[in-house]
Amino acid sequence: MKRDVLDRGLLASRKTVLALSMVLISSVAQADTVTGTLNVYSVNEEPFLAEFMPVFKAKYPELKVNVIHGSGGPVLARVLAEKSNPQADVILSLPGSSLVILQKQGLLDTYKTTEAEHLKPHMTDREPGGPQWTPVDAFGSAICFNKAEAEARNAPTPTKWSDLTSPAYKGQIVMPNPASSGTGLLMVANWFQLLGEEGAWSYMDKLHENVAQYLHSGSAPCRMAASGEAIIGLSYPNIGVQSINAGAPLAVILPEEGNGAEIEGNAILKGAKNVKAAKLLIDFMATEDAQKIAGKYYAVLARKGVASTTAANYPTNEEEKMNFFDYNWLAANKDRILAEWQKRYGGKSAPKK
Repeated sequence: MKRDVLDRGLLASRKTVLALSMVLISSVAQADTVTGTLNVYSVNEEPFLAEFMPVFKAKYPELKVNVIHGSGGPVLARVLAEKSNPQADVILSLPGSSLVILQKQGLLDTYKTTEAEHLKPHMTDREPGGPQWTPVDAFGSAICFNKAEAEARNAPTPTKWSDLTSPAYKGQIVMPNPASSGTGLLMVANWFQLLGEEGAWSYMDKLHENVAQYLHSGSAPCRMAASGEAIIGLSYPNIGVQSINAGAPLAVILPEEGNGAEIEGNAILKGAKNVKAAKLLIDFMATEDAQKIAGKYYAVLARKGVASTTAANYPTNEEEKMNFFDYNWLAANKDRILAEWQKRYGGKSAPKK
């Protein structure tokens, strides 16, 4: 009798455990199921997106993801133009200077990623009401220098920003347009920080004499230098390192005066139609697996303990040399600076495609 009661009790316990397990499995499955459409504006380089997005889509196969890719300036302008009726749910890898502009206009939603504890504190948003963007990586300015073309033209190797005003480089420099490229804006902001306003305009007046064209992409100047279309392309280090590893006769130089740097981050737009999916994308992009993918394309990552794999031929100690500028100052002065920049130098801008 006692054994029969015991057996019935054990059977009931097993049924209870099984039922609880099924509830748990069901709840996990429901948590991982996300449907609908996620609209993404991305500033990432296209090779990164080509590797990263299929991994995210495979994780959430019932979710449709639309990605519109562009440089930082046009993406920012698009979001501002659509502020009364947002067409995107989430922005990927927008420069911090642009994110602050969106913050000040109240266009970003507050969201703390589930991966927050694993991110570097000095790269995170510290808004009093909670973070409104999640860091992905940081990048700095660099000089991409074609050694073969320079030797053929008897041009010296630059080591400082000030070297670029030498007559030896006349018509042989290309750089990003700061009105359409976050990389270009980073350079201009850094020169203001290093030289003061008067000194920065004086420097850019002299640099302009040597610039052949201002391009609408942060990576294009370095690619042009790698192909020999220019001796010098002002860009960021990683794209130059990729070109070196592919066999280009290029050197990547971090200028001695100071290497301006900027954080890139992801954010959910206020009024997003698929907030759940937007949060999942931001969370996934901060995971170790996703940051390892990012490490193939970016040198300084936001997640602690994840090292970049772009190390071959990469300038040493870039993260330690990074000089992050005041985003709030840039947000307050950006329009004025770009208007003056356009007046002085816009005549050499490349046609927009």
